[in-house]
Amino acid sequence: MRMLSKKICVCLLTGVMMLVPMNVFAEAKEVILSNTIYTWMKIIKKSGLILGIILSFSLLFTSCVSKKTEDILYKESTSKNSKSKISPEKKYISFTMTKEEDNHLNMYTYTYNLKEEKIVNRVKLDYNAQYPLAVYSSFDDSVYYSYRDDQDCDQLWRIDLKSKNKECLTKSLFAINYIIPLKEKVYVAAVKRGERAIGLFEYSQKKLTRISKNKDDFIWKLNVNPDINKVAYNTYSQSELDRNMEEGDGSSGIGINTINVLDIESDQIKKVGTTPKGYITSVGLDSDENIYYNLGGFYKIGEENGDIYEEFTNLDIYDLVYINDNELYYLDSNEQLIKYNRVNKQSQVIYSVGNEEAAINNAIILYK
Repeated sequence: MRMLSKKICVCLLTGVMMLVPMNVFAEAKEVILSNTIYTWMKIIKKSGLILGIILSFSLLFTSCVSKKTEDILYKESTSKNSKSKISPEKKYISFTMTKEEDNHLNMYTYTYNLKEEKIVNRVKLDYNAQYPLAVYSSFDDSVYYSYRDDQDCDQLWRIDLKSKNKECLTKSLFAINYIIPLKEKVYVAAVKRGERAIGLFEYSQKKLTRISKNKDDFIWKLNVNPDINKVAYNTYSQSELDRNMEEGDGSSGIGINTINVLDIESDQIKKVGTTPKGYITSVGLDSDENIYYNLGGFYKIGEENGDIYEEFTNLDIYDLVYINDNELYYLDSNEQLIKYNRVNKQSQVIYSVGNEEAAINNAIILYK
C-alpha cells in the first residue's frame, strides 16, 4: 500500500492525470480501499495508460462520435508496393508484460518472430516508472525502457543483454509513452520537464532532439509499419483541451485530432488528415499507407463518406500493432496478442496472460 500511495501522491503533486472515464476513476477508489496492486495495474491498462499532463484535476468523459470525417486532407494516391516490403523472418513484435510477484511489479519483455511464430523472453526488469514501457532492439541486442530517476521523472534507459550493463540515456524527460528503437536512432514519444504535451523526439549520437516542432500538439496514439518505414500518430491541441476543461461542458475536452505520418528515413513529418473531435483509442498504418483510427468505431482516412470500417470495428481491438494486406496483429481487451487472417477471417491467440495477475502494456512491430 505504501508503494501505491507514493505513486498517487507523485502524480498529484506534479499535476499529472490520466485521461480516463468516470467509471474507471470509481474503480481507482476501489483500489485504494482494497489494497491490491494488481487491480491498480489493470485499471491503468484499461485506461490505456497514456499520461495526459493537465493542470486541473477534472475527470474526462468519452465524447460522442460523429460518423462523418471532417476536413479530409489526404488526397494523394498511395502507390501499392512502392517500397520493397521486409520479409516476415526479419519482422518481430516486441511487447511488455507487467506481472505482480511477491507484492512487487516486474516487467517482462518478449519478442514474437512473425515467420518462426516463436516467443522469446528477453529480460525481466523492475517496474519503476509512470508507465511500464520496455522495447527490444535486435540491432544491438538491447532493451530500451523507462525508469524513474531521483526526481520522480522517467528517463530513457538501455540494458545490453549480453553484458547486462545498464545506461541512462536522457536526463531532461518527465514521462515516456512510446519507444521505437531503430538501427542508428531511437524515437521516443515523451514530455520534457516543465512542458505539458507529449512530443516526438529522436535520440541519436547521445543527443535528444525534438522533431515535432509544435509544443502544443499532444501525441496520443502511435503505430509503426516497417514495410514502408513510416510511423502514423494522432495529435490534439493541449491548449484547446485546457479551454474546454475550464468551460466544463461535460465532454472529453479533446478537440479535432490531426493525423500525421513520420518518414523514418528522412525524419520528415507530414499532416495527412483530421478527424472529428474526441478521444481516439487506436491508430493503424497498413503496408499500402492507408490509415485507420478508432473513435467509437474504426474509420479510414481518405474515404470521403466517413462510414465505419466494419472489418476492424467487429473485432475486439484494444490497440492495433501491425496491418498488411493479409494479416492484422492487435492487442485485445482480454490481455491477449492476436493474429487475424484477413482472408479466411480466422483469429489466432499468439500470447495470453491467462489466469496470471498480469497485463500486456504495449506492443510494437519492428525489424532486424
